[in-house]
Amino acid sequence: MRRLVLLGLVTGSVALSAVGCGRDVAKSATPARAGDDFALAEGARGIATAPARRTELADYLDIAARIQADPTRVVRVYAPVSGRLLSVEVRPADYVQQGQVLATLASADLAQAWAVYRQAQADAQVKQQALERSRALYEHHVIALRDYQQAQADAQSAAATLASARARLELLGADADSSAGRLSVRAPRSGVITDLGAAPGEFAKSLDNSNPLCTIADLSSVWAVGDVYEKDLASLRVGDSAEVTVSAYPGETRHGRITAIGSALDTTTRTLKVRVVLANPGTGV
Repeated sequence: MRRLVLLGLVTGSVALSAVGCGRDVAKSATPARAGDDFALAEGARGIATAPARRTELADYLDIAARIQADPTRVVRVYAPVSGRLLSVEVRPADYVQQGQVLATLASADLAQAWAVYRQAQADAQVKQQALERSRALYEHHVIALRDYQQAQADAQSAAATLASARARLELLGADADSSAGRLSVRAPRSGVITDLGAAPGEFAKSLDNSNPLCTIADLSSVWAVGDVYEKDLASLRVGDSAEVTVSAYPGETRHGRITAIGSALDTTTRTLKVRVVLANPGTGV
């Protein structure tokens, strides 16, 4: 019966080790005198002898690996509209809460979207008033049913256009009740700023920009990913317990479990990826 122990680093390389239990090894010793008591050979000084005994010998498999963030917990933040950055409110290694302002930019695209919304709002109000007048006239048999139905259709069309314009503003993260051409880019989730790719004064493009404004990672749990040779796969199983040691924190051991073993073999190194998920308290997430 074998169990798996993974040793690794939180910052830097990681060592993974498989521990095999159950190997009996006979320990050699100088034969003792009759009985089980310790005895000293004649003329020996400070040399003790003991009877041979059987014990278990652990067989460690050390594997170099690395610590990385869970890709499903990493968010790259882009500017939703083109514009000039007025301010950047965060720095690398800062912890941010969901909804916190990351940057502010001035955008003509935002001003245009707001103008379209105001036009749609005014048109919807006019069409609604026209519908109310048509209803009163139709009830008093002044206009035909066709005219009243046309007024209803116009009011519904105007309301749909208004809803579409408002939805666009909300998608951009803008306040529909404000006419300012400035947009505050907010954090879509809580986490740590791992990369910052913008500075005040720069011109930020919209979603087609290849460089995000910043990257946010939730580091409440991290991955220890290592490479195991195919000859050692027989001793590894998903769900096996793991231990990770960190060179940056000597004497500390983190505990986790193997959550995945790769199925694609690297034909060059003849290795597969092994992943261990570790809790990472103290990140503020």
